[in-house]
Amino acid sequence: RRQSPVRTGTDLSSFLMHEAAPLRVDEENGQIINTFAPEVEGKDDLYDMLAEVYIPNGSNRYAAEGRNYRGTTVIPDVPTVTLVSDVMICDDIFEGIEPELFLYNTMPRGGADIEDPKRLIDRVETQEQLDYMGRGTAGLGISEFPMYEDMVAYMCEKNRRSPDSI
Repeated sequence: RRQSPVRTGTDLSSFLMHEAAPLRVDEENGQIINTFAPEVEGKDDLYDMLAEVYIPNGSNRYAAEGRNYRGTTVIPDVPTVTLVSDVMICDDIFEGIEPELFLYNTMPRGGADIEDPKRLIDRVETQEQLDYMGRGTAGLGISEFPMYEDMVAYMCEKNRRSPDSI
């Protein structure tokens, strides 16, 4: 059984640099789907979208038989220019498991279940890689998002996690 994500309703507006992205939020088959739905006025419009999703019992010790992967799916679409998508891994949840990156062509069949062998044909080879950023929030700076480290520290505090545990 797949774990259902929970939208936390955390207000992250104080970390935005631009107007909040107008979103339509739907839940489909236990998955939360955020659809960017602006009334675009021009090619130079800028929006920020920040959201927190929590997956209870997401660790492998709660996994259904034969399900070995956990993760998040992000399908950017035009007019996305910059996308930052992070999965913060806490040291007590996936102990001893190395993170992996899989990219899929989602155009033919939508988001991919990475454990479905029929979706291997949609896997895209890439030079992109996961970067280990060390523990804590130091070094998480993103030039396009100056308050990123502050936001991650805030999320750690809100979820009662030490920044050193991620």
